[in-house]
Amino acid sequence: MLNIKNGIIQDQTILGVPFRAEIIRPVTYKHRPTTKTAKTHTVYHETGNPRSGADAPAHSRLLQSWEKSPTLDQTSWHFVVDDRVIIQNIPIDEIAYCQGNAAGNRVGISIEQCINHPTKRHLAEDNACKLHAALKHSLNLKISKHQDWSGKHCPANILKEDRWSEILRMIANYGSSLLPKTPRSLLLYQDEAAFIALELSRKLDLPLLSKDAPYDLSNFPTLVGIGEAIHIQAFPSGLTHFINACDNWSRERNLAFIDSAVRNLEIYRL
Repeated sequence: MLNIKNGIIQDQTILGVPFRAEIIRPVTYKHRPTTKTAKTHTVYHETGNPRSGADAPAHSRLLQSWEKSPTLDQTSWHFVVDDRVIIQNIPIDEIAYCQGNAAGNRVGISIEQCINHPTKRHLAEDNACKLHAALKHSLNLKISKHQDWSGKHCPANILKEDRWSEILRMIANYGSSLLPKTPRSLLLYQDEAAFIALELSRKLDLPLLSKDAPYDLSNFPTLVGIGEAIHIQAFPSGLTHFINACDNWSRERNLAFIDSAVRNLEIYRL
């Protein structure tokens, strides 16, 4: 369960994803009006900005600049998520202008998922699903998408690929992971092996942590130590004690490889 005070999450990580609060300071009150409302839904969005630098920190800075110099399009969000971090910009008990209509803005907690890194979009989606699941179970919320409120084709990539049902399953799976468990292992991965690690985490129901981001093993008290971790790396040639896969493979080929590795227990050769 999330530790929330005055509408702001206090945790340093959310299901293993680094979190920080960068609450924008109300200046003109155009993008953060500070209006208090009760929430019933989380709302899934995509940023629609594919530029390489349009990550979560960049969007956080952008929203603060908008609040200082308002845009004609009165837009804001509660959270922005990329492949590395979750950032909160507006307290969840306040209105943000993201759903496209007044009703959605009143009851929805808007979560913007970045699309700036095509090869890691699956990881940004995964981080967004973790946030949706954590908010849902902490506040007893329903899950919705931008399209449900205003009809806008958003989250655009997910809808285009007809994957909304898959996203809901991912959120549900992470919701079940919030129940008390005593994992004896975890998955550590490097960025170049993010896809492989993510699929193995789902299949094996193990915590997933990036070696390239801060993490706190005290969140997993049943782990004896880092020596019990399963290390996932990507190499161009075979090493029997590592999963050997490539991010430039097709999704289908990677999934087939993972299935084979799980069946043959190769993942346990440390």
